[in-house]
Amino acid sequence: MKINKITLSLLALSVSSVALAGHPGDETMLPAAAAGVNLTAPHQAGSWTFGVEALYWQAGNQDFTYAQIGSVDNSDPDENVTNFQNASIDSDYDWGFKVDATYHFAGNGRDVTLSYTHLDVDADDSVAPASVGAVGDVFPSAATSRNFANVSLGQAWDNAHASSENEYDSVDLTFGQKIQVGQRVYLHPFAGLRWADLDTRDKVNYVDEIINTTTGINSSEQLNVKLRSSFEGIGPRFGTDAQVNINQAWSIRGRVGVSLLVGDTDSSAKMVGTAFSISSPTTIASQTTQNFRADSQTRVVPEADARLGVNWGTQINNGAGINFEVGYEVSNYFDALESTFSQSDDFALFGPYLRFQVDLA
Repeated sequence: MKINKITLSLLALSVSSVALAGHPGDETMLPAAAAGVNLTAPHQAGSWTFGVEALYWQAGNQDFTYAQIGSVDNSDPDENVTNFQNASIDSDYDWGFKVDATYHFAGNGRDVTLSYTHLDVDADDSVAPASVGAVGDVFPSAATSRNFANVSLGQAWDNAHASSENEYDSVDLTFGQKIQVGQRVYLHPFAGLRWADLDTRDKVNYVDEIINTTTGINSSEQLNVKLRSSFEGIGPRFGTDAQVNINQAWSIRGRVGVSLLVGDTDSSAKMVGTAFSISSPTTIASQTTQNFRADSQTRVVPEADARLGVNWGTQINNGAGINFEVGYEVSNYFDALESTFSQSDDFALFGPYLRFQVDLA
């Protein structure tokens, strides 16, 4: 999967780069990691940093396969062949945001950061083989049925419309320590807690049009399916920021982080089958509803993330300054959700970000 290649590349680059600038004054010597390498903790006055980020991210979990299109191949008069093609929803890119505040303790480079991230990605798709001149039918996909007792996968529908929504929220509280390595490189190892809430909601509506040959009035039968899987958990978080200064204004910044969240995964499914009266298309002749809910599962979900960006910053006066940063970030929660009631699925996020930061002395 492409997300894995991107993740590995950014992890390697972020480890070799290194993050979060400080402006050293008096310096405290730390044990050298290697002969000839000076490690110092920059002295700092008490100050605040506030940041806001615009995220243009995509949710990279498993595609929602909601239907199969069956078409008959009549090219051979002696043999009718039915071909099937899956119809799926690929997640789109959408806008999210992150806000954070950091207090830098007076002394030797220590700080505490509180941040909040939100993303809501929606996508939809539809199929109607007859409307494009193909001789075919739409069948509910096995991936959407979630073991519904009365869903006949052999039943044909005229069209289907599906939507998928992925919502993500997280809060980080971390404590960090700035470390200067030589003249150009700054490290910022951190440790703390992460809370995360992951939610996926998939919907599909199958419609079978019915024509009254006497009155010419169209009626329909409909099958509505709703699927949901969510995870909410909290756990320890560790990582490091890093920064390599190119000159006084420009720098390369990166981050590598891991979390281990403990929480509950919940999955549910609902099906509503409705038949309308053929003599009165607005009158419901019959309706059947089925609800399914899997037992809530407590699980441990590992998470890994990495980012790499280019930063431009300048001081205004008395230690105050502004920074602009643009880069790319990936994050993956392993086996956090249920793609079916018996199969786990990762929840992945990736895409570019644009950051604006204000430093206040």
